[in-house]
Amino acid sequence: MQKIKISALVIFLMSIVWANKQTKLKRWTNPPGIISSDVAVYYSYLPAAFIYKDLTLNFIETPGFQFVEKIWGFSVGKGRVLKMSMGLSVLNLPFFLAAHAYCLVTNTEATGYSVPYEIALLVSSLFYVIVGMVFLRRLLRLYFNEWITAVCLLVIGLGTNLFNYATYESCMSHAYLFCLVNIFALYVYKWYQSSSIRNTIILGVTGGLITLIRPTDILVFFLFFLYNVTSFKELKSRVISLSKLKIQMALMVILFLCIWSPQLAYWKFLTGKYFFFSYVGDKFYFNGPHITEGLFSYRKGWLLYSPLLIFSLAGFFWMRSKIPGFFSGSLIFLITSTYVIFSFWCWWYGGSFGQRPFIDMYGVLALPMGCFFSAAFDQSWWKKTVVLLSVTFLIYLNLFQSNQYVKGLIHYEAMTKKAYWAVFLKEKMPMGWHYLLQPPDSEGARLYNVEKHRRK
Repeated sequence: MQKIKISALVIFLMSIVWANKQTKLKRWTNPPGIISSDVAVYYSYLPAAFIYKDLTLNFIETPGFQFVEKIWGFSVGKGRVLKMSMGLSVLNLPFFLAAHAYCLVTNTEATGYSVPYEIALLVSSLFYVIVGMVFLRRLLRLYFNEWITAVCLLVIGLGTNLFNYATYESCMSHAYLFCLVNIFALYVYKWYQSSSIRNTIILGVTGGLITLIRPTDILVFFLFFLYNVTSFKELKSRVISLSKLKIQMALMVILFLCIWSPQLAYWKFLTGKYFFFSYVGDKFYFNGPHITEGLFSYRKGWLLYSPLLIFSLAGFFWMRSKIPGFFSGSLIFLITSTYVIFSFWCWWYGGSFGQRPFIDMYGVLALPMGCFFSAAFDQSWWKKTVVLLSVTFLIYLNLFQSNQYVKGLIHYEAMTKKAYWAVFLKEKMPMGWHYLLQPPDSEGARLYNVEKHRRK
């Protein structure tokens, strides 16, 4: 009997865990359902365009319309403009059309918000998570053996907050971006092996989709421009070499703009401007990022709620010699993204488990993680044992805390040190636990003024 590769088993395990958990929760039968919060905004383009045929969103004023609370748009000249860009709707389109066809054939409510549409979104998210893991395996196998690859897949899939966003909150943007960034990184490698038209097309389209979902993720292009660049001299040479590939670079830019053209047309139609900052009222404070709180705080510390990523940070020490091609790009991508993420006024990113914006980068961070495990598994038996026991416990901790988050024992935004340790590895909420919570000062953070803050 042919051996099943360990990494393939891990992917299969993730899909089974996901399916079992979703069946148990049945979120589509419980209010507010799958299509709510940010998911509803990302998704609203589809029913507006294909069912109600009104991108102004004025159809929500129709008497008897039942889903007003699911459509978040703010008034502009011709109607209402959606806050999020349409990238996620593009990825969900085939699944939406399948659900819509099913509803029409079976005479089920074809409203865009009934159960078939919600299940279609769940299937879509599961599809992209699995595709993301498949491409991550392909990327890791360029540099590591099957065992190291399997451990990295296990850690990323079950030992970080990706697990929560592949299960309980699976239709948010993060699992989709995890998939796209993994594809982009793999084809960066392939492009520098052969700058063919095919590889150029995949990079242009994937890069466009990544930024169409989350514009700040344009920083992913550091992976492309800094591939195999380890000095300023090599950076100069890279600029010269890319300038000679005029056809490929022009094609990449054209495809990127083609992906963005429907969004630009949408903004032009509603606002009269091709470029429109749709996050009205939201600000970035680049002269006062909350980096320490974002990384370590009990409220939403990235490394507190996904501590296994510390192995990724440690792995950069070995990455320069083992994977020089991705070293500079990955490090700059991580540093600049961290700065931008924590410069946002709502640095805790609302209701979430851990720091969800970092999930986009987990495939890239699996590379230095693999370097760490490669070095660790070359050590003495007792050091390997310590690492494996640490990995096992921290995966268990992540799964346990993910379940706590679902049950409300880890609050979505108001955790404190006392509240965290009061429920650490506990399945029941202690009496008076809610008094240990401290809701964030959202209004103060939104109006934050760095100079006044420093003078105080």
